Amino acid sequence: MVKMFGALVAGTILAAPAAMAAVDLPSEGTFEVTFFMTGDPTRAAEVPAAGDKSAWSFAETATYTNDAGHGFLHEATGRCVGMGSGNRAGTRNSGYCVYVDPDGDQIFSTFDVGHNGEGQPLRGTKEYTGGTGKYVGLTGHAEYSGSDLETLDKDAPEVFEGHARGSYKLRPAVAGSITRQLVPGHPHQ
Repeated sequence: MVKMFGALVAGTILAAPAAMAAVDLPSEGTFEVTFFMTGDPTRAAEVPAAGDKSAWSFAETATYTNDAGHGFLHEATGRCVGMGSGNRAGTRNSGYCVYVDPDGDQIFSTFDVGHNGEGQPLRGTKEYTGGTGKYVGLTGHAEYSGSDLETLDKDAPEVFEGHARGSYKLRPAVAGSITRQLVPGHPHQ
């Protein structure tokens, strides 16, 4: 009986942080986030294009924190894939991202970003286009900017620091509707 009680107490204590992660998200709101992205050179490619331009594809991993310390995109991680083109006078990149929050729910977005000359910060927009779990029916928009951080040496991966500000809206769940969109390979289905 003592072992069972001890296991019950230990299980309750260990489960508490996971239960606390499932904070109710308001059905709509604004947010400001800070994020860091690192490229995966094994999934990148570049080819020359007409004139002095180049075109490329890339994959990046991301970590997000909401500047308020809670809320939309707080402690989310993700991956983005995209493609772009340009030269030293300016670039344009676009693609898709998916993020996962501490509850395991996913957020889907698109992005469009570029700069107007070497040494200029990147500026872009994100459109939030849905998700799983509490994010089914998600819509939203954000504007962001950022730049590469100084790396230790040429062998260290590039790290991009960004700051985004935007708004989101969650479609309310309708009685009898599917509340979790099935995603292939999602471990929490």
